[in-house]
Amino acid sequence: RIEDFQEAVRLYKNAIDLDPNYVLAYVNLGNVWEGRFVDTKKQEDLAKMVEYFRKAYEKDRSIAEVQVGLGWAYFHQGDFDSAFACFQRALKIDPDGAEVNHSAGSFLRSIGLDAPALKHYERAIGPDPYNDYNYELGALSAWSLGDYQYAELLIKKALEITPESPRRHLLYARILTSMKNFEAAQMEILRAENIRPETSETQILVRQRRALILAARGEKEKALSLVQGAAEPYRYDITNIYSLFGMKDEAIRYIKKGNEEGFQLIKDYFYPYPLLKSNPFFENLRSDPRFQEVVRNEERKFNEKIRKYGDL
Repeated sequence: RIEDFQEAVRLYKNAIDLDPNYVLAYVNLGNVWEGRFVDTKKQEDLAKMVEYFRKAYEKDRSIAEVQVGLGWAYFHQGDFDSAFACFQRALKIDPDGAEVNHSAGSFLRSIGLDAPALKHYERAIGPDPYNDYNYELGALSAWSLGDYQYAELLIKKALEITPESPRRHLLYARILTSMKNFEAAQMEILRAENIRPETSETQILVRQRRALILAARGEKEKALSLVQGAAEPYRYDITNIYSLFGMKDEAIRYIKKGNEEGFQLIKDYFYPYPLLKSNPFFENLRSDPRFQEVVRNEERKFNEKIRKYGDL
């Protein structure tokens, strides 16, 4: 909410007025503006985020959170090499820190390196076992790697901590659908729907998850009616539906769009190489030369990123 954002900015600025050398206040202001930028995509919000993270860095670069903040500033500007260097320095300062490992994992996951990302989420859980976000993101990474049992274990941990999260019930539904446990997936969708207030984002995800289950059961007309005219046809559920019904042109087109534009759209990587290999719903695409080319291109990019950033 805009009111929460404005109040957070006011409080951190008050802290700086009281103590201009309070470095973490600058870091937290950067974090607040980062959240704002992710929502708005406005360059002026990006500029504010970078400004505060740089001020923190100028005051004291020996603090791990300062290095993390600057790493995110570089990340959002598309400079992954500099971001990696910052996260690397942060880990040298505080190798077992929950926040540092969470951020390192999130950086790696966002560029499609889920295996090393998952290791950092596990390291973050150790000192901070009640941070449900690490379980959720760890579940996403495990799911992307095709380890659905481990993904299920992690998302259930997250839901134990925050059972009233529609997003997490819907992620659990996705994991169960990948395991072809459709009845249990339907139950998770119902649980998400019953949490109030129901947001427009929840409604969209519910339709897409339900459509994928219908598609997996061969109910083409019903499935396609739920995603017809979708604003974001490059999303996972929709490309899976196209694949299941042999709509290869549409599936491959939007897989490519998701990877070509994913970072600009949501600062994330839609279809990393391990997911392209492990996803059971892409079976109809595997013999298509166009899909094979996509997989080869993603494998090449994946191997290059592993070489450059995989030892974080």
